[in-house]
Amino acid sequence: MKAVETLHANYRFSFPLANGVTEYPGWGVSGEAMPARGPTGGWSAWWLGSSAPTLPPEPTNGIAWSFGSGAIRYFYARDPNFDVARFKPEDFADRVREISALMDSTNSDLSAFEAHGGKLIMLEHMSDYAQSPYAGIGYFESVEVRMGKDKTAGFMRLFTAPGVDHVGNGAPANVDMLAALTDWVEHAKPPVGLIAVEQKVESPFPVLRALPLCEWPQWPHYKGGDVLAPGSFACEK
Repeated sequence: MKAVETLHANYRFSFPLANGVTEYPGWGVSGEAMPARGPTGGWSAWWLGSSAPTLPPEPTNGIAWSFGSGAIRYFYARDPNFDVARFKPEDFADRVREISALMDSTNSDLSAFEAHGGKLIMLEHMSDYAQSPYAGIGYFESVEVRMGKDKTAGFMRLFTAPGVDHVGNGAPANVDMLAALTDWVEHAKPPVGLIAVEQKVESPFPVLRALPLCEWPQWPHYKGGDVLAPGSFACEK
């Protein structure tokens, strides 16, 4: 139970990372029973694996353990023999901050991007087990705070796909974001009315079900009718 609570709770650093970030959000509640797609998907494959963690990691270990233990040894401690169980971020604070500055997309000042005419569409899968979707949501909201909601809406939009996991399973997830971005950049047509679909993986790839892809913080609410059709749902808070 403690492990489950830890996964869903925010992690607070004892010191600020790049751009003043002090927390990483917990994972959402949903998708825990998602089956694996080969060795790379599903909560069980990602967090549990089918064997106890080892060093060096085995293919049957949880994927998060393989990534995390490697990062601790080779990125942060820079010691291939470091005892991962003894890792405390505060013991390597300077190195953690250095890597955070290099790798974390947390700078909320997108004024140069906006002034250049850039457009950005973000998509978060809400049942993602590989990274918390709330990290991306938090970043988007930090841009709104810094630049103002109205100005942010002119160049940046965030959409969320409920029930969709890291690799697009679990719920309708397929949407042509490139076409939506092209329409916004080249024709000044903002991304509205997007539909996420789930398709059969055999030609001619018929649509099995669909949902409206809602702009955060809206959510697809069922209003009646065919539960497989997007017209049966409306985006609401």
